[in-house]
Amino acid sequence: MLSEKPWTLEAMIRLLLGIFVCVSAAMLLAGLMQSVTGKKVGEDSPLAMVLGTLILDGSILLALGFFLWSQGMSWPQAFGFRNRPGYALALGLVTALVFLPVGSMLQYACQLILHSLRIGISEQQAVEILRKTQPGWLRIYLSVFAVVVAPVAEETLFRGILYPTIKRSGFPRAALWGTALFFALIHRNLADFVPLTVLALMLTWLYERTDNLLASIAAHGTFNAANVIYLFASEHAQHALR
Repeated sequence: MLSEKPWTLEAMIRLLLGIFVCVSAAMLLAGLMQSVTGKKVGEDSPLAMVLGTLILDGSILLALGFFLWSQGMSWPQAFGFRNRPGYALALGLVTALVFLPVGSMLQYACQLILHSLRIGISEQQAVEILRKTQPGWLRIYLSVFAVVVAPVAEETLFRGILYPTIKRSGFPRAALWGTALFFALIHRNLADFVPLTVLALMLTWLYERTDNLLASIAAHGTFNAANVIYLFASEHAQHALR
């Protein structure tokens, strides 16, 4: 069960420091590449875009790999991947589909409030990059990354490590709300803050319900996939009207 996960606060801090080191190294590499190519991460260069996607999520997966190795655990052991996987995947998919209209309404309400307060509204950086990317292998890569890699990296860190560690240390409410708010904050978009916080609470519930992180990963991936499909569909509709 989640309460029996062996993560300690000390181990969690070491993991976060490892992620920080990996991110710093990736940013240093990005800076060196910028000095050579003259393009910032996320601009027109395909290599820059690939590196930009890997700076955070790639660092999380790399640091997590070393962390689990140091704990003597495999990924299935650490995150319950063998606990009724079919049920976990199905529940994650259905829950995400139920959440999608709720998330859309929350986002729309937040946008109305921000507009009434005359606060500018912008897209998430990842969505903006995907929108500006021309059809081809790079757009396919960014889409697969958003649907597969990002959910795995973020769920293993937030729901798989941070949440059970803080909860096991005697702070269940801080674990629930702290990880949810932190999850929403890292996406750096004011209009999406509330819906992403609610999404994070739902993802935590899924992990608690199934004791299998596949449920949270499936829901997260489905949510991202729906947004990618909506983006492409809206673009297609706009082109059709021209």
